Amino acid sequence: MFSITPFYSHIVMTAALQRGIALARLLENTGLTRESIQSGSDIEHKDFVRLLENACREMGDERLGLLIGQRMNISVLGPVGAAAAVAPTIRDGLRAMASFSQLHASFVDIELFAAPEGLRVETNYLSPLGSTGRFHTESQMLLIQHYIESMSGTRLSQARYSLDYARPAYAEEYARLIHGHIEFDCKRPGVLLPLDILDVPSPYYHAQMWNQAQYLLALRLKELGQHDRQSYSQHVLGLLRSSAPPLPEVATIAAHLHVSERTLNRRLQDEGCSYREMRMGVLAEWAQRYLKDSNDSIESIAAALGYRDTANFRRAFRNRFGCAPAQYRERAKSQG
Repeated sequence: MFSITPFYSHIVMTAALQRGIALARLLENTGLTRESIQSGSDIEHKDFVRLLENACREMGDERLGLLIGQRMNISVLGPVGAAAAVAPTIRDGLRAMASFSQLHASFVDIELFAAPEGLRVETNYLSPLGSTGRFHTESQMLLIQHYIESMSGTRLSQARYSLDYARPAYAEEYARLIHGHIEFDCKRPGVLLPLDILDVPSPYYHAQMWNQAQYLLALRLKELGQHDRQSYSQHVLGLLRSSAPPLPEVATIAAHLHVSERTLNRRLQDEGCSYREMRMGVLAEWAQRYLKDSNDSIESIAAALGYRDTANFRRAFRNRFGCAPAQYRERAKSQG
């Protein structure tokens, strides 16, 4: 069962009512009432999609996603947003959003991918959204922008947004509301954030509140893990992929999850994987990226990835890809 916390629905209902839309028309063919939205209870995904469809029809405005996004701030994410608001850095806050994304919207999976030029935030929708998919993407763009600009105190003009739909008729509104570069008709929705803002200390960081928020979210992750057999491995993989080399050791990840190293290893084993395997896999992804996109020497790439001996890097790369790093680079560049 896919569900979403009620914050988005409350914003949609308020905006529609302010425009004079009859509540009965707005809630038509849903199991929702004004009281159920205002109560703070989770809302089924199908009801939320229908609510958006009704709002778009009744308001006669295809810019609903932008309207929602302008009214949103990090508090709409509930406990996850509370953690992100007091995180040490923007990268840490985004990690909290990604790691616990399904705690506030079970049909959304947010993934982070660190890269030499910054951090890419991608959104996967785990349940069909129909004609409302664009609204989710638009509101998420504005939410991320608002969060980062409020944390950094600077305009997010260097961000690059990739949108998985055609340029809408009202695209000029994007230029007014969204401060970075936008491309349409991309394979997956996401945004590439500039490197220079990610790890700047946040002026809102509060150590005690951050630690408490992490602990409470970890408890909810444990509860989720009772129903989702891959919850811990997905969480760990997300933390690894959002990190630049050298990648953190298992003790660091365990501390982040408020469990012992032994407990984390056991839970990963229960899910059919190991920390070492995931870490080596992410290191391999970085190795491919460096070999394809840079002219760095093999020795410097090995050092950047945390290998003390270049021979060990060459051996690990050959075992995984069946060729030497230099051969892989030559093939990648010959293929354009």
